[in-house]
Amino acid sequence: MVEKARLSLQVSAEVERALADLAREEGTTKTEIVRRGLRLMELVRSVHAEGRHIGFVKDRSKLDTEIVPLW
Repeated sequence: MVEKARLSLQVSAEVERALADLAREEGTTKTEIVRRGLRLMELVRSVHAEGRHIGFVKDRSKLDTEIVPLW
């Protein structure tokens, strides 16, 4: 069983709207959107520590690693 902890945050109305919009568009919760964001930050930190870079390319064939999906 996974141990859980409750977290309370105060965010601006703009951030709350962004979370709500993303959650609605993805068909999930604001909590899950925050979890996904955290996972993305952990991934960025991890690959940066390896000397790698994260960016955007138009040509998928130029990708070294593709991450689909992040969640």
